[in-house]
Amino acid sequence: METTIHTTRRVIRTPEAQAKHDKYTLWRNSSHGVEVFTTLGEISIDWAEKSRRDNLSIRWSIDGAVEVLRYQARMHGRDINGLKISNDWKPFLARELMDTYPELVGMFRLKAMQGVTELPEEETYEYN
Repeated sequence: METTIHTTRRVIRTPEAQAKHDKYTLWRNSSHGVEVFTTLGEISIDWAEKSRRDNLSIRWSIDGAVEVLRYQARMHGRDINGLKISNDWKPFLARELMDTYPELVGMFRLKAMQGVTELPEEETYEYN
């Protein structure tokens, strides 16, 4: 019998923090948000793989990943004004990237978000 463990991040947000999260979710689900998230994932995974191969720490900042994304877009002729990423989204992007891609866990240094209380993660089990 195989057991699969699913971990869920649990948080409590103030109304202001919830409003900011709702705006992020709306942007994140837009075509622009999907493109940014997917590309940041590729850039971050590439960084992590190369760092592991060279026996280096995978630690990085979401600011660094976003700047690499902007640089690559500009070098490939993309209108940089079409690639605006609010600084408000960076903490959400870092957390979501690490939640989505297991190889990125622990990559980004996270600060406590104002108005957000993180609770212990909740684990659910699936038995096959």
